[in-house]
Amino acid sequence: MSDAGLIVIGNEVLAGRVEEQNAKFLIGRLRQIGVVLRRIVFLRDDVHAIAREVRTMAIELEHVFTSGGIGSTHDDVTLRGVAEAFDLGLESHPQLEAALRARYPDASPATLRLAIVPTGAELVETGMASFPLVRVRNVYVFPGVPEFFQSKWLAVESRFQSTPFCGYALYLKVGEEEIADLLSDIDRTFEDVEFGSYPRFDRSDYKVKITLQSKVPIRLEAALLALKAQFPDGWLLKEEPC
Repeated sequence: MSDAGLIVIGNEVLAGRVEEQNAKFLIGRLRQIGVVLRRIVFLRDDVHAIAREVRTMAIELEHVFTSGGIGSTHDDVTLRGVAEAFDLGLESHPQLEAALRARYPDASPATLRLAIVPTGAELVETGMASFPLVRVRNVYVFPGVPEFFQSKWLAVESRFQSTPFCGYALYLKVGEEEIADLLSDIDRTFEDVEFGSYPRFDRSDYKVKITLQSKVPIRLEAALLALKAQFPDGWLLKEEPC
């Protein structure tokens, strides 16, 4: 099963000076294309902390995405952290440097620092040369500005496409305490189906929503039938695909 992790980097995010939007965006997009998001980590602009997390995720997960810290100021250290994670040096990428010089004929040394990437990094997508998308092994380094993060993601999303999820939502008139045991039993029976339970405590027309999701349609349908068979008459209010 294709899976991924996201590392959001930036002192400003953890200090609440900016509203983080990229995690929410990526959660939705990955689910749509069938990739399981296993972990989201928020880090300060710390080279060694970035290196540790990148190294761990790169071993455990198929894809790793980072957000933020790729500008030209002192606190933009993400690429240094990625290089350290894999014991790589840093070098100016010829294609990226050329793109920067074409965009900025009088490019300053600070501007040209944007072309410095871990040795052997692949330039995946340039778009705006100031915010390239580079890949180091299975790690994709995205800009943190939401507008740029999202445009870069949509440009490369197809390379991560996996088997899509399918699912159902069931709305019940009883609370979680009445369905907890039977839900635990059926969860053990259908290991290839993911079950979720979401109670409501307001005066809604239902008390709990149960979700079922899987990449195997035949198993999803079997789990749905098995679960509904456990409900006494009157429990199930509504059923819909999700």
